[in-house]
Amino acid sequence: MVKISPRSVFRVALAVYLGILATVVAATTGLWLMLEVTGTIENIESFMGELLGYEDFQFLFGRIFLVLTLLGLVWVVISATVTSLLAALYNRVARLTGGIRVTVDDDA
Repeated sequence: MVKISPRSVFRVALAVYLGILATVVAATTGLWLMLEVTGTIENIESFMGELLGYEDFQFLFGRIFLVLTLLGLVWVVISATVTSLLAALYNRVARLTGGIRVTVDDDA
């Protein structure tokens, strides 16, 4: 029977999910900057201002970036915890059923 350590699963999952979060934040920042340079953000802000009746509607990139990062960190912790709990569940099921048996055949 193979036992998987939930602690090591948590550490690896945390690293993987932090990498995913860093990629998403970097891609979002790059996309935002590209839209800012092309004037698309300004067009969207003026459209939203007209739609909502505000004269000076603006997106606050700092706040958007902060909320995105904080929500992403919450997602990282929850996802790593769930992954670790699934490893513990696997250990329980493997104990009941005998685990996974891997046979390597050397016939070539």
